[in-house]
Amino acid sequence: MSNETTDISSEIEKIAKEGPSEKAGARKFRFPDFSIFLWGWFFISLILLMVIAWNYLQNNVYDQGVRTGAQNTAAQIYTDMINKAANDQCNTIFVQYENRRVDLINVRCLQILNQNNAAPDAAATEQTTEKK
Repeated sequence: MSNETTDISSEIEKIAKEGPSEKAGARKFRFPDFSIFLWGWFFISLILLMVIAWNYLQNNVYDQGVRTGAQNTAAQIYTDMINKAANDQCNTIFVQYENRRVDLINVRCLQILNQNNAAPDAAATEQTTEKK
């Protein structure tokens, strides 16, 4: 029995001197392989996040900018048209929507026209009252 204990204690000393055996190392976690996996995961995630961000920018931000720009452009066109109609000749501007056409005229022109028409009517009514 003492022979067996010496064999066991000599085996323990031998293992302690040699360090871990190959079988124990096979069960250890290999860090370089895991590092490659992490870098791969990082780059795939990065590409996926970039694609999602690009889609968001394209669908929401870019389209909103286009809509805002189109609204501003349309407002500027209508402002230019109204300013054109506000000249001294009182030109009309037509606007067409689907199959309807509407001629627009500046309100200032209508007021001037109304004042010009009111003056001869007032003179005509004064002449008729004087004759009576």
